[in-house]
Amino acid sequence: MSPSFHTYLSATTASLAIAMAFASVPAHAQDRGTDNAAVETILITARKRVETLQNVPISVTAYSNAALEQRDITNLQGLNNFTPNLELTTGRADGGGSAAQIYIRGVGQSDFIFPNDPGVGLYVDDVYLARTVGGLIALADVERVEVLRGPQGTLYGKNTIGGAVKVITKAPTGEWGGKIRLTAGNFDRRDAVASVDVPILDTLAMRVELASLQRDGFVIRPFDGIDLGNEDKKLLRADMLWEPTPKLTVRMQGDVQSQRQNGAPGNLLTIIPSTAGATPVDPVNGQPVINPITNQQAFVPGTGIIEGLYNPVVVPGLNAGLGLPEGTLYDGRFVTGDARTSNGTAFVNDDNDIWGLSLNINYEISDNLSIKSITAYRNLDANFARDGDHTPYAIVDTNNTFQQEQISQEFQLSGLSFSDRFNWLVGGFAFFENASDDNTVSLLEGTLEAVGLELSLRPISSIKSQSFAIFTHGDFDVTDRLSISAGLRFTYEEKELQRIFTLRSSGVVITDRRNGNPDSGDPLAAVGPALEENWSAFAPKVGLDFPDQPVRLIEAMLPHQRRCI
Repeated sequence: MSPSFHTYLSATTASLAIAMAFASVPAHAQDRGTDNAAVETILITARKRVETLQNVPISVTAYSNAALEQRDITNLQGLNNFTPNLELTTGRADGGGSAAQIYIRGVGQSDFIFPNDPGVGLYVDDVYLARTVGGLIALADVERVEVLRGPQGTLYGKNTIGGAVKVITKAPTGEWGGKIRLTAGNFDRRDAVASVDVPILDTLAMRVELASLQRDGFVIRPFDGIDLGNEDKKLLRADMLWEPTPKLTVRMQGDVQSQRQNGAPGNLLTIIPSTAGATPVDPVNGQPVINPITNQQAFVPGTGIIEGLYNPVVVPGLNAGLGLPEGTLYDGRFVTGDARTSNGTAFVNDDNDIWGLSLNINYEISDNLSIKSITAYRNLDANFARDGDHTPYAIVDTNNTFQQEQISQEFQLSGLSFSDRFNWLVGGFAFFENASDDNTVSLLEGTLEAVGLELSLRPISSIKSQSFAIFTHGDFDVTDRLSISAGLRFTYEEKELQRIFTLRSSGVVITDRRNGNPDSGDPLAAVGPALEENWSAFAPKVGLDFPDQPVRLIEAMLPHQRRCI
């Protein structure tokens, strides 16, 4: 069979992509979009069973592999442009350029630092990723992506209140085949994605995927020529599928990602004079005055009190070391007025090394009963630094060394009862995590040498957490159109947080909450044992599903929109 060739222009990046596919299918079967009147059938597993997107009675948006390629979505952030109710960005700039801050219907979590957990769960092949750092994973030739809205607790091992984003990779086909996709675009974009399917035995197959994603950044620093917001990722995924009997399926997966980037983009827009931090008080009731526009406490107009002290006292001693002309001040002169130029000089990077292993075993006990086991280990090492002020002065710079490892185990027993009218699932979940974060925060550097006052901090934190859950969910078809769903979840969680705050240069201890920590000798320091807490809760769920005919009519009227997602 000769390979089929496809060339198309990507509207989202104005890039030219050339794809070559070779497989045991007719060439014309590779064509897409030839029948605009047909609705593409997308099979999803949002409810832990195979269903069609068109008929599933929950709020979900799903993207097939073809839909992702048509929109040139190469990582999770690309979903943000096409998915209703979803806000998926890199979040806080100090979290690096590859953190995944996910909000669904306004519910999420903006802080990447533990002990905060994501408000929206991220799953790759049903494996929960506990940290948002490094979460903007590349979508290199995946099977599909599903975005589920609302709490997911009676069907998923790790409970999430806002929803879930599921990435499902392609399983080995058991036949020889492969694909090469090359993409070139603006900002010197150079993407290469390759996959190959290899049959080993009649019951054993393997699939290997390789990807290199590179693109220049769009914010330049004249100081050193570094381009912020660039992309440089290399990915490897190996997947083996063993089916020794028609009833037993064993899938073993391993993935590795190496990222070496220059940090999140940004520049200085303006400098607002600092204030004394005073808030006007209403003379009648003695309460702080509320700004009616922002609905926040009002502040005294800027007095410039901080830079008024910083410039004459600290800056003169810094200029020579920074190579700045005498008389240079921290002021509006570092505003470039160009969105693509930054006057920052601090060290910046966004590096990570992520790898994981998983074992998924599914056994069909009978035609109406099956059991599944999902075992996984994930490891994350990341370092990300940013220049928060984008000036030569270290007004606010951050540098994080982040490490995390997790082990998870999930069991699912599912089946059909009452003449296939009752679809049910019972599951158990265990999760263990160890993580640490060494965070340097430089604030108004030079004050220690000039006036003996230091503001720069070095918080070092570590966390141990474990989570256990039992959950069940069932759907009973009362009629062909009416069904009742109900579920129940019990969760128990423990967390232990150890943290020490010191002043970065002097090493003076501010807070020391660690097991077995020595007395800092500073009477003003908060010294004590690690912070520990545990929680447990029952969470019920009841629903009534009644498909409405007008929904079907809308699907028929808008086939193109429906088939695209």
